[in-house]
Amino acid sequence: MDLNSKKFKKHWGWSRYVYARVMIKLRSLIGLRVSWVYAKKNDFARLTELKAGDYSFRQIQTNDLKDVQNFSILDLSESFVEKAFSRGDQCVAAFFKNKIVGYGWYSLVSTEISEGLYLRFNKDCYYQYKSFVIPEHRGNNLLSQITQIKIGDDKLNRKITFSCIETHNYSSMTAYTKNGNDKIGCSAFIDNRVGFVNFSSPNLRNYGIEVSKQSESES
Repeated sequence: MDLNSKKFKKHWGWSRYVYARVMIKLRSLIGLRVSWVYAKKNDFARLTELKAGDYSFRQIQTNDLKDVQNFSILDLSESFVEKAFSRGDQCVAAFFKNKIVGYGWYSLVSTEISEGLYLRFNKDCYYQYKSFVIPEHRGNNLLSQITQIKIGDDKLNRKITFSCIETHNYSSMTAYTKNGNDKIGCSAFIDNRVGFVNFSSPNLRNYGIEVSKQSESES
């Protein structure tokens, strides 16, 4: 939803509209980003495949995307997919009549979120850094069912699956709450020419979730 549209202001209200504008401005001026961290406990047996009506869910590989004619419809690009798989990231997709209509991308290790900045976390976490459902298929609980699928052949007993959502991304926060995620803390940082400062609320430290200038391999 366009921030400047009348629909946005009517749906979310003027106070949230003003807050979003302020946060976007602060990001451009001083490099401030503030995110809520949403998480779901992995206290269930994940499935290798799931079917629900005309939908099916499973992990995908590069060859599953070879028939995609227009990556932009899926809010993806070929270069994004190539880089993600080359890093060892995992993707679980929702299919409708054999066509991909939604997905969740996961990282199992420290992830570069922008040039020179890494989101670090303990090995008992999955990080879902990108998810999407084609608009006409929203409202069918697809993202919740995506999280039920086994991710790779990872043998670690990972306690949670988490995502970081900027505090003015109201639609994503609403969607994650509806899908059974809990807000477990706040992560923030300022990154500019003057320097770098980060903050993670105490609960996030239990999972090692923080933004850092160093990847795990450099620490």
